[in-house]
Amino acid sequence: MKKLTIKVVLALLCHLFTIYTKAQTPVQPLNEGMPVPDSLIRNVLHHSKQTLRLSDYRGKLVILDFWGTFCAPCIRMKPVMDSLQKVFAGQLQFISVTSQSSKVITDFLSRKKRMEHWDFDMPEVVEDKLLAGLFPHRTVPHYIWIDQRGVYRAATSIYLLTADKIREFLQQGQLRDYEAKKDIDVKQPLFLSDIAPQKKMRYFSIFFKGHLETTNSGMHMRNTPETVGLTGTNLSLTSLCYRAGKLNVPDFSLKHLRYQLKDSSLIHPGLPKAELQQWLLDNEITFDIILPKKDSAQLKTALLALINHSSGFHMQVVSQSIPYLELIRKNPAQPLQSKGGDYLNTLTSRSGKQVHNAPLSHVIAYLNNEPTGYPLIKDQTGLRANVDLQLPEDIADLAQLKAVLNRQGFKLIEHTGQVTLLQVTN
Repeated sequence: MKKLTIKVVLALLCHLFTIYTKAQTPVQPLNEGMPVPDSLIRNVLHHSKQTLRLSDYRGKLVILDFWGTFCAPCIRMKPVMDSLQKVFAGQLQFISVTSQSSKVITDFLSRKKRMEHWDFDMPEVVEDKLLAGLFPHRTVPHYIWIDQRGVYRAATSIYLLTADKIREFLQQGQLRDYEAKKDIDVKQPLFLSDIAPQKKMRYFSIFFKGHLETTNSGMHMRNTPETVGLTGTNLSLTSLCYRAGKLNVPDFSLKHLRYQLKDSSLIHPGLPKAELQQWLLDNEITFDIILPKKDSAQLKTALLALINHSSGFHMQVVSQSIPYLELIRKNPAQPLQSKGGDYLNTLTSRSGKQVHNAPLSHVIAYLNNEPTGYPLIKDQTGLRANVDLQLPEDIADLAQLKAVLNRQGFKLIEHTGQVTLLQVTN
């Protein structure tokens, strides 16, 4: 009996050790051309089951969409992916993948469904580690193309996710003229060797025109004990102007941006949609600037200097007398602060535009960054407390906007005066 007990215990320990060993085995990253393991994928939302296997989609092109709720390009692509999946119904399946929690994703998608009528037929893998281990990456969006036989074929950025490229893949089983997305670590100086002695660095800059497949679009600040740095990757001219303005002009918005160009086609080429996409890629800008720590206050002006030297455009901060709208309180004695409660901001939704327990600056920024047709709005209310405020559905209707604000204790009045702007010439 004693021998039997020992054997049972040993067998149980061996079994537990096997399970532990399997659990601790690290996932090995895959290379293109390798078959994708048919592992059980857990934590799946918006699916008939809470698990799936990639073999469930054999015979289809599967594209894994690595994304996050913090990523604006990822969010913009959701409706695009839904449309593509409908165009190639039966041939294509998108599967979204994120490391974020089930609650974060569920709350986000529910909010989008309520405000923007999102209702997409795509499985959502949440709290993921398995797929990220098989397909490691630094930036999102990140797209993995898996062919109809379950073989890993491509890793791309947002720019190859088009109907033409999907059609090409379905017909030929591969992407022609394809360069794999290789993520740049934007926490490090762009294309600068790690043997560069940063303690001795006085100035470094680099500038590219044209899309780089190795990274996504964005702007990043860096701080080390010796240096400060600023990296911008795959930015359109408008995006670059906006970000330069945010650094150099207080409370900057798109209405603080003034183009004075001899040829407007430099920013609005008037091309057909198919040609416009390529034009946008060809005109994207990537840069990096590094300065010594003691010169960190000069970083924003160094950006303007680099743009002016290398882009073909000239940007400068100017003060001009222009018409604008002043937002004031109808009755300075009237308390207009929020009644409290949870923060809410639905200004970008199609209807029910409002903020609750939010800074008034959020409303001003929203109105000044929308193409409304009326002048810049300046906040002259003196309010520092959060507010509860509703806006009309059609914010471009100035008369309606004035009326809605008036009912809530605010007033918009026309004014002319000096305003700090970012001027772009060529």
